[in-house]
Amino acid sequence: MKIAILSDIHGNLSSLDAVLVDLDARGGADQIVALGDVVAMGPQPSEVIARLRERDCVIVQGNTDTWFAPGRPPEPSPKKARDKREERILRLYHWLKDELRPEDHEFLNALPFSYEVATGAERLWFVHGSPRQNNEAMWPITPDDALHKMLKPAHKAGVTLVACGHTHQAMVRVLDSITVVNPGVVGTRGNGDVRAAYGILAVDDTSVRVELCRIAYDPSPTIAAAEARDFPMPRRYARKLREGVEML
Repeated sequence: MKIAILSDIHGNLSSLDAVLVDLDARGGADQIVALGDVVAMGPQPSEVIARLRERDCVIVQGNTDTWFAPGRPPEPSPKKARDKREERILRLYHWLKDELRPEDHEFLNALPFSYEVATGAERLWFVHGSPRQNNEAMWPITPDDALHKMLKPAHKAGVTLVACGHTHQAMVRVLDSITVVNPGVVGTRGNGDVRAAYGILAVDDTSVRVELCRIAYDPSPTIAAAEARDFPMPRRYARKLREGVEML
C-alpha cells in the first residue's frame, strides 16, 4: 500500500496541484492523507477543499481549520492587535471568514482529529500537531523526554508510525519504537526554500518505507488569485511564494 501525506497546504492551489501532478508521475498512491491546515493563510481556500475532495483525500483537522468552530468566539478586529504579527494574522482570519462558503465552514468543522491505518504489524496514526493536540509541535529538535510525553497516546495504542505536520519542517525521527514523520509543507515555507514538500509511505504488513519529496512549482496562478481577491498583504504573500520570505 502506498499512502501519500500532504500537510499545511494553506490555501495554495498552485502548490497542491503541482504535488498531485508529481505524485501521479511517480505512480500515484492508494490513498492520500492531508494532515491539516488546509485553507488558512492563502487566497484559494474553497478551491483547495474542492481539489482534495475531488481526489477523495482523507483530511485531519489542523489548528487553523478550527478557527471558525461552533461556539468559538470570533477573533478581534486587527485594529486591536497587540503587535504587527498579530495584526497580520487577524487580517488573514477575517478575510478567510468572509471568503469561505457556508458549506466550506461546515466541512472544516466536521474534520476528524486523527485518522488510522492498520495492516499486519503496522499501525499508522495521522494527526496535524501531535497525538495529544493539533496545535502541539513535534519539532526535529524537540527533546526526547518532551517528545516521549507527546507520543504517549500513540505508544499506549500500539502505534508504529505517527505522521504529522504543523511545524512546516520535514523530519523522520524514531523514539520509543515509533517513527515520527513530517512531510514538510505543501504551501511553501518562509525560510528561503520555495519548493512544495510531501511524503510517500510504502506500507506492508511488517514495515513502512518513507520517501520525502520536494518539488519546484510555478506560484503565478495563486499570486494572481491573491491580487484579484483583495487578499491581505498580496505583495508580502507573493514574496513568500517566490523568494521564501516569511509573510508574518
